Amino acid sequence: MKQFILALTIVFGLTHSILAQNGVITAVPCHQLGMVMNVGSNPNSISIYHSGQYMTHPQSENIFIWEFTDQEGNILHQDTLVDASTISFSHNWMSTDTINVTVHFLNDSAILNTGNSIDCLFEDQIYWDTSPNTPWGSWTFIHNNAGVSQNSPLITVTPCDSVDIVTNPNGNVSIESMSGWGNLLTPLYMVSSDPSGNIIGEDSLTFIHYAFPSMSPVLQLLDFTTCISYSDGLDTLECCIDFYWDGEAWVRSTSGTASIDNLSLKEANLLKVIDALGKDVEMNTKNRLLFYIYDNGKIEKKFIFE
Repeated sequence: MKQFILALTIVFGLTHSILAQNGVITAVPCHQLGMVMNVGSNPNSISIYHSGQYMTHPQSENIFIWEFTDQEGNILHQDTLVDASTISFSHNWMSTDTINVTVHFLNDSAILNTGNSIDCLFEDQIYWDTSPNTPWGSWTFIHNNAGVSQNSPLITVTPCDSVDIVTNPNGNVSIESMSGWGNLLTPLYMVSSDPSGNIIGEDSLTFIHYAFPSMSPVLQLLDFTTCISYSDGLDTLECCIDFYWDGEAWVRSTSGTASIDNLSLKEANLLKVIDALGKDVEMNTKNRLLFYIYDNGKIEKKFIFE
């Protein structure tokens, strides 16, 4: 519990630091959020706090779709809450039961550093704990699972999509990774190599990289590759750029990183509509998260209030 609170404190400070820097990122990733059983839950009532409400802005658009089921999948309680950190209700469960807890957390206006909006699924189980640590009894989470993102990967800007290259009179190169693609996407390591794999320059934790084609044992070197390792706040990623000698200067190859303009798009036809559990549902079903799936791979999320 202490570790969870500490993590929330650290993440909250990081979030506000990010907001101060660019005013865009308004949420933390799903895996940094979670559920906590509130003190005061008893055998016939329950109260659960969700950190997503506190950590995600605008808070007025936070949607929590709660569902409690038994081990046979029967729904015991369900509710959809907006702008609310806590779900509380009375029940008649047996204290010997193990209850499945699922909450789907959504906020289409809350933007992550990846460019995605908030779409997190939390799944856990609770039981009535009467161990020596809680002799008076308490509903307790079994797994303490963090959230799992339900977003499909976005085609995002990488450091390789925005670089400035300058060829010095001696034939060496300075490559600057432009800062416009986000404060969190800091380059961790940049390395340039010739076609034989010989390193002709490397730098770390900087936006400027220097390559020295003259260091290559390849005579009359005509091309080289620069790869940039960077962090998006969650994972370490890599992108690469090819350069060639045009007779006067080093120039970026046109066969670099693919962009969205290269994708072939076709008219989208609706295939089906499903809910968060993958079940087919009618279009425009009220008070339930819906996924509209199209034949070109496009997926739309909709939540229609009654």
